[in-house]
Amino acid sequence: MDHMDWSAAISSEVFRNYVSNQLAKEASENKTAEQELMDEAKIMEEFDNLQKRINESPKLKAGFKKLQDIFLKNAEYKETVDPKFVEGILLLEIDEKDE
Repeated sequence: MDHMDWSAAISSEVFRNYVSNQLAKEASENKTAEQELMDEAKIMEEFDNLQKRINESPKLKAGFKKLQDIFLKNAEYKETVDPKFVEGILLLEIDEKDE
C-alpha cells in the first residue's frame, strides 16, 4: 500500500471506525488473570443462585431432577444435547427432601 492509498484509507470514516472497533475488540480479549478470576467468581455466584432458586421451587426441582435422570440413563439422547448444557445440569445439587 503506497502513501496515497494509506492517506485515503485513514481519511475514510468507515475505515477509522473499523480500526477503532478492532482495537477495542483486541483489548477486551486480552483479559488479565484478575479479571478472569473475577468473571469466574461471578459465574459461580450466579450458578449458586440458580441452584438455590431451583431447590426452592418444587416444580423446577422436579423438572431439573428429571433432566439429570435422563442424561444419566440415556446416553444416546445425551449425545444430541450441547455438552456444556449437560455438564451444567449434572453439576446441579438438587435437594431430594420434600419430594
